[in-house]
Amino acid sequence: MSIDNDDIDHIEKYLMGEMQGKELEEFLELLKEDEEFAIKVNERSLLLAGIEDHYSKELKKELKVLEKEERTKSKVIPLHLKKSTWAIAASLLLIITFTLIITNNNKSPEKLFLAYYEPHPNVINPSERSADSLDNFSIAMRFYSAKQYEKAVELLEAGAIKDPDNIALKFYLALSNLSLANNNKAIEDLKIVIKTGHPTLSEPAQWYLGLAYLRLSQFTEAKSIFSSINSKGGLYSDEAAKILNQL
Repeated sequence: MSIDNDDIDHIEKYLMGEMQGKELEEFLELLKEDEEFAIKVNERSLLLAGIEDHYSKELKKELKVLEKEERTKSKVIPLHLKKSTWAIAASLLLIITFTLIITNNNKSPEKLFLAYYEPHPNVINPSERSADSLDNFSIAMRFYSAKQYEKAVELLEAGAIKDPDNIALKFYLALSNLSLANNNKAIEDLKIVIKTGHPTLSEPAQWYLGLAYLRLSQFTEAKSIFSSINSKGGLYSDEAAKILNQL
């Protein structure tokens, strides 16, 4: 499947978490509607993240073997041998790339994420409260409910500095970041929520943590979390089982 430079720049901007606002919304909508484009995003994600995580050791080993063989032949390496070494290295990288794509193409983590991700409802601050009675957290939650996640993040981050032990705030900050594809930030706060064992937010936090790992193509972590969710038979058990069947 071909991919032009404009697509590459656009996709990498999304994968690096640099896309925001309307541009991000339009990108996510395109992912839902265009299966071919979603496959392109998945392939690029695997190239950027998967190769280094899963195959860098093997590539380094091959390069070390090649370098050792050439050093034993001569202390002065001819130019054509140097070129040969890098040509072989490039070929190895290409083989690894296509192997990784073919192996994981059926998983399509981004499409799976989008198929199962729905922002958690605002159960903390009902929207019918009057505007003049709202504190910053409540205002942030209004932005969250309106899917204005950038503004929600700004207020929730400020609130987290003043009230670092507010677990509900941490939870919705994580969800806002996840909606903006700030996956690593979301993971950090979701782990905090889970660790506290919050009676109502710990279970959904675990579900969203699994989705965050899935989106990042970190399949080992995602499978572990979804298996745990499925075994508990809770609110997200059936959905977790469906995802596991597709991994």
